[in-house]
Amino acid sequence: MIDALVRNNVYVQNKNITTNKYYIGKNIIAGNNVTNTLSVGDVTINNNVDVTFHATQSIDLKPGIQIQSGADFRAFISPVSCNTPQAQQYRLTDNSVGNNDVDTNTVDFFIETIYDNKDYLSLNNEIALNIYPNPTNNTIFLSYQLNEQQQVVISVMDIKGQQLQKITTSKQQGVNTDEIDLKDYPKGIYFIQFLSKNNYITKQIVKL
Repeated sequence: MIDALVRNNVYVQNKNITTNKYYIGKNIIAGNNVTNTLSVGDVTINNNVDVTFHATQSIDLKPGIQIQSGADFRAFISPVSCNTPQAQQYRLTDNSVGNNDVDTNTVDFFIETIYDNKDYLSLNNEIALNIYPNPTNNTIFLSYQLNEQQQVVISVMDIKGQQLQKITTSKQQGVNTDEIDLKDYPKGIYFIQFLSKNNYITKQIVKL
């Protein structure tokens, strides 16, 4: 029943997010020009807010995503279950909208839940990701545990959303550690994107 309530496409565009939000959709598409039903404009996630994208099929982050320093953004792909706190608190703000595509200037799917600042790839703790040291001078390490052998993709993004580095590798079941060298990049804020079989997260780091 929960799956029947999840909208097909949730668009996030031309939006300044200043409060904690939890978006749920089969497909979540975010950026400054992802649908013609909204005015073109960036999506800004302000500092000190917690924003989660929870999709059952896909998450597509297009150009125009701005994440301010201090914001906590996470995104993952997994089923919506009746037993999870997300589903129990799941609500929509406008019952007049149909059950297909929706833009988030009209309808927001969210749960105002404050999570702690740990690095979770998934709210049901399927994978825990640790990034250290943060801040860093040159090198960072990613530590995570996989429940099966699979391919992971790790990307380094600058503050404008440009991909600076991409690592695609096959990892074994169990604890894995990856090292990323940032010595050739100037001081500033960067984002680490981690993609595995069922999990996706973007986490902010600072290079001193």
